[in-house]
Formats: sequence, C-alpha cells, structure tokens
Amino acid sequence: MIYILFIYILVLLIYSWFANKKEIFSASFLYLFISFIWVGLAISSMDFYGVNDIHINTFYIVSLSFLFFLLGEQIATKTVSNNRNSNKQPNDNDRKYIEIKLFILIIMIIVPFINLYLSYISFKSFLMSNGFGTDLTVAFALARDALTNGRVVYNKSMLLSQLGLISSVISFFLFYSYCRNDILYKKKNYLRLIPIIPLVLESLLSTSRNGFIRYFCILAIIYLLTYKKYKEWSVQSNKKVLRNIIVIFVIIIVVFRLSGTLTGKTQKLGLLENIYMYFSNSLFAFDSFINTHFYTSDFFAKNSFRSLYLLLNQFGANFPISDQFFSAYRFGLTGSDNILTGLCNPMIDFGFIGTLLTRFLLGFIYGRIFTKIKKSNAPINWIYMFYIGCFVYPLLMMPIADSLGSLCNLGLLYSLVYMIIIDNMFLPDEYKIMNIKFRFNLRKR
Repeated sequence: MIYILFIYILVLLIYSWFANKKEIFSASFLYLFISFIWVGLAISSMDFYGVNDIHINTFYIVSLSFLFFLLGEQIATKTVSNNRNSNKQPNDNDRKYIEIKLFILIIMIIVPFINLYLSYISFKSFLMSNGFGTDLTVAFALARDALTNGRVVYNKSMLLSQLGLISSVISFFLFYSYCRNDILYKKKNYLRLIPIIPLVLESLLSTSRNGFIRYFCILAIIYLLTYKKYKEWSVQSNKKVLRNIIVIFVIIIVVFRLSGTLTGKTQKLGLLENIYMYFSNSLFAFDSFINTHFYTSDFFAKNSFRSLYLLLNQFGANFPISDQFFSAYRFGLTGSDNILTGLCNPMIDFGFIGTLLTRFLLGFIYGRIFTKIKKSNAPINWIYMFYIGCFVYPLLMMPIADSLGSLCNLGLLYSLVYMIIIDNMFLPDEYKIMNIKFRFNLRKR
C-alpha cells in the first residue's frame, strides 16, 4: 500500500502543479511536495526498520486527507477575485533602499548574541538544577529524554522570553532588508545576515529542532514573497527561488546533523538513519497507533485545541489539558516513535469523517490566503510575511506532526508590538502598519 500511496501523491502533486499554473507558492503543492519526500523516505527506511508495509486503514486515512485538502484549496481559489490593477504605478516608497546607520546596525546585531548568551546561562542552570550534569553532550541527551517524556519542564523567565522575541524580530527584519536591497539594487550587506546565527543556535538550546524548522519557514517565506513581490509571479522566478530554497534546505540537514552531537545521536546513527528518525518515522508510528492502539478523546478537541485551551486557562478558564507528548509506538522490528503525523490529533478528536472535514477546511483557508496574495499587487509588508511564514510552518509540518497549536501563542502578539516599532523606525510612511511618530530617525541619511 505504501508504494501505491507514493504514486498517488505524485499524481496529486502533478495535478496541483498544473492546476496552480506551475506556481510553487500554493498550499497544496507545498503540502504534497513535502509529503512526497516524506513517503519516499519512509519507503527507503523500510528495510532499516524491518517494516513490510502500512495497513489499508492508514492508506485510506492519509490518501483521502490529501484529496480533501486539495479539494478545499481548489474551491477556495475559485472564490477569490483578481485584485491586480495593471494600471497601478509602482510606489517609489515601496522600492526605496532600506538604510540603517552602522552604529544602529551593530546594536541590532549584538542584541541576538546577548539573548543567546543569557539563554545558554539559563538552560545550563536548568541542566544543573535537575541533576543532568555539566558535560553538555550527556546533559543534553538526558534533558531531551526528560523533556520529551514530560518528566521536567523548562520555562524561561518573562524578561528572557521577551528578549528572545525582540531578537527574532530584529533578525527577521534585517533578513528582509537584506533580501529587498539585494533584489532591487544588487547590494549585499552580509552584516544583516549575522543575527540569523544566534537565532538558530538559541532555538537549538531547547534540544528540539522544531523551533529551527519554524525559523526556516519564516525566512523562506520572507525571501519568497520579497522576491516575487518585485519579480512578479512567474515560472522563471520559480527556478531561482527553488534553487535558493534547496540551498537553505541543505543547510537545514547539515544543522540537524551537527546539532545531533548535543544529544549524542549523531555518533549512534548514520546520516540517512538520522534523516529517517526525524522525517519518516511518523508514518509508521501513526500506522501502528491507528491499527493497534487507537483511542478517542474524552473532551471535545482535547488534543487539537490543546494550545488554545492552555491559552484560555491563562485567563481563568478551566479546560482539561491533554498530555503534550504521545507514548512511543513500536513498528517493524526495531522502530519506535512518539511523533504521529498531523493526522493523529484530529483522528482522536473528530474521527475519520471529522478528520477529512478538517483537511478540507484547512485546504480552503490556506487556499484563500495564498490565492489572495497572488491575485493582489498591493504592497506586502514584512510583518505580513512573518505571519504568513508562521502560518506555513504547520502546513509543512503536517506529514510529521500537528503544529497548528503554534498559532495560539501570546508570543505572536508580543512580536507584533515589536515589529510595529521597527516598522515605523525604518520603513517609508506608506509601509507602516500604524502611523506612530518617533522623535528620532534610525535610517541612514
């Protein structure tokens, strides 16, 4: 069945490519492309884990979820009118070179490094206070196991959390300014890319790679939308964008591999096995869960709305909260994992029919958002790009895990405040989200 699933996804992927006019910036194409790689890696790992095949129940659930997502997207594209105005003249302010005084730029670069250092001190204190030792390789391995199994919880202080948000906002803005200046004026200021380094390193301190993947999604979307904003939506622009995104993807694999040394997994597994663990185990673990361990939720959307319920509980509500992590489910002869794809939560909460309806709804929502962007020539502010990137992250993670809960986060609201401040400091008036006036100008004259 898994080989049929692989061919089936390829057929849907080809259909999506042509249905979306050979445009890579479409929800179904991105979802199916990632899923195609996901199933391909699962097939190549079958001998390694001693897996014979997936059950037919799993095949129906996964295959129909793709179909319903695609249907939702295609219906959504028909409901969005074309808002492009061919007579609209380019906005000069929208194409200005983003100048930043060198002194201010240095300060902006230093802030993420300060955040990295303080985060390291905080996490090291957490490791020592919980008895994980001082040897980082051993301590990270023990901490990852304890955090994954819910035996301990690591929480940053409020001030450090806010500094982390400020650092990420600075990094995303400087990356956007680099992309825009490079695309419009062919001027590369590599200093503006430096904050990405501490941003990535800080995200790995939690021992989880999810934060790093999320940052990659946001950076990729910022680049993609900035490039296409000034180069128009065309097949020709797809080639350069794809080439650069592939380079970033290779960097991701390298970082994944190197970061594995913190938990000791790199020494235990080869590169290919390392990739299997993070990108393909979920299919087999989900198959094991559905066919031998399946259960239903005892409260409406207890798993799917976990992040929302946590957020509401902070304001006095009293919703029951599900466990953050699933138990590990065995598959094949040697496989075991507690990551069960993005379909596990809706299957537990809503059943088979409910899961298909949620896929259709997600396809419709993603389809409308993506189509509205492509059918409008209105300026796209970098803040919108950031939130679109946050929205794309769960889409790309769906084959691996359900990450929609990342959208129910107060940090996104705090980030908006910091982004509005930076937006008003550096960008033209026509680009501002709110017309807040500052008594100082941080743009270079």
